[in-house]
Amino acid sequence: MKKSYFLVLIISFLSNTVFGQNVDENGVYNSSDAISFAIVEVPPAPPNCNQSSNAYLKVCTSKFIQEYFQRNLDRQVFRKADTPDFRIKIEFVISKEGEVENIQIHHENQFLKKYLNKVTKALPRFIPGKQGGNMVDVLYIVPIAYKASK
Repeated sequence: MKKSYFLVLIISFLSNTVFGQNVDENGVYNSSDAISFAIVEVPPAPPNCNQSSNAYLKVCTSKFIQEYFQRNLDRQVFRKADTPDFRIKIEFVISKEGEVENIQIHHENQFLKKYLNKVTKALPRFIPGKQGGNMVDVLYIVPIAYKASK
């Protein structure tokens, strides 16, 4: 019987750059307006995170997203993808309205891309992030590593 191992890594402090929400005519995400989760003043948060401090909100949001993917990713789908070991990067924007938008899955397997897009779209609505007192779009990145073993 094959055992599979999932490693969902949430990298919340990826860079000190500002990312955007523009999408070109081909549907490709283009950086310019969204702010990285790593540097946003008040991060977006799921409703169950108490808003006591910004540092707590970053930890709570990261933990929530990590646990969401761990609960909702079906290992059988990864086995069906016929890709034994891989890494995937999921990028999405949590909009000013708290919705998950502009999902990009960085992997060549179209079956996995479609599946991960569906799972990511199902994330619940967030309390929007803020920068300078204004609600802003926030870029979040989730790297996933999968290793199937015998």
